[in-house]
Amino acid sequence: MQTKKKKENVSSQLGEEILEKGMVKILDQINCINNNICERLGEKNETQTSGKESLNNLKDSESVKIMSTEIPERPKTVTDKNNNVKSKEGGSGVHHTSKWSEKRKPKKVLMIGTSNIRFLSARYMAGKGKFVHKETQYSVKKANELIKGYTQEAPAASVLQVTCNDIEPMCVEDILSGMNDLVENIRRKFGPEHKTVVSLPLPHRDNTINEKAKELSYQMINKFDKQPGVIYSDNTNLFYRGRPLQGILSDEKHLSRWGSTVLARNIQEELYHLFKF
Repeated sequence: MQTKKKKENVSSQLGEEILEKGMVKILDQINCINNNICERLGEKNETQTSGKESLNNLKDSESVKIMSTEIPERPKTVTDKNNNVKSKEGGSGVHHTSKWSEKRKPKKVLMIGTSNIRFLSARYMAGKGKFVHKETQYSVKKANELIKGYTQEAPAASVLQVTCNDIEPMCVEDILSGMNDLVENIRRKFGPEHKTVVSLPLPHRDNTINEKAKELSYQMINKFDKQPGVIYSDNTNLFYRGRPLQGILSDEKHLSRWGSTVLARNIQEELYHLFKF
């Protein structure tokens, strides 16, 4: 019995020693794991802190670089009455024309005529991209004087309706010669590429004058039809069998509002084809 008890005591002591050693070993492993975890967390925190510091330093350097960079000023320009852009830099006074303003600038059409152009709508005749400037001259001779002394901006085209007052006192040949001189003066003044629209004679209450107007129209068509840069505007829709349409005239030789509308439409159609709008 005693021997058996001794064996049991020895075995229990051995079991306790083994258990104690096992527990110590487990605790050592747990401590080792905790130490590793703490070391790794510390390295991660140090890495994050250094990364944030480098990023902040980079941002600060870029901000300084951006703030220190000078932004160039936009060149100061002014535009004169002809839409020419003048540079102010350096005080050079060099003038140059803006391409954009040249494309958008409307084309000027100079219209010379007797009092019959008074009620013609410049806006209607101009259409898109053009404007019509009217000059009242009562004869072919006066129109020639206007062109010789013309000092304004050169127009893109001209319209002539100046024969009404010359038909009665002058012969057809003299009127035709004066019109030819007028067209040549316009070409010399504004350049060989300039376009001219010759509006044919208008009706009159006097049948004799209407016969002369018909002859003059025929001669003008033959004269200017083949000349480069010259086209004619036909006004036969203002006549009926050689006489003025009813309601076309307001008195002996002046167009009514309706007559002015028809004349403006005739000219507007020629300008439309001339500028190919």
